[in-house]
Amino acid sequence: MRLKLTMRRENELVGNNQTTVRTKQHRIVVATAVEGGTTMAARVEYPEATKQVVAAEAPTAAQLGDTAGKNGEAVAAYEPIAQAVQGKTYLCQREPGERAN
Repeated sequence: MRLKLTMRRENELVGNNQTTVRTKQHRIVVATAVEGGTTMAARVEYPEATKQVVAAEAPTAAQLGDTAGKNGEAVAAYEPIAQAVQGKTYLCQREPGERAN
C-alpha cells in the first residue's frame, strides 16, 4: 500500500511525503467441514504475518540509517513488526444469514 501526501497552503507547496506499507503473511488454511462440495468450516493459521513501513522524505529518515531513494530523497525503512494475527489460529465457520426478499 502506498500513501502519497502533498501539503499546500493556497498555491504554495508546503511539503511532500510518501509512505509505503509492505505486508507479508504466510497463511495455512485447512477445510475442517465440507457439505455438498462447499467448505463450511476452516482452520486458518498465521505462522508469519509482518508489516514494514518505508517512508520517503520522512523527518526521522536521518535517524534510521538513510538510503537513497529513486530520486535521491531520504528513505527510512523501519524494521518489520508482527501483525496481531501472527502466531494465532482461527476457527472459521459459515452460518446461515438472513435472506433478502
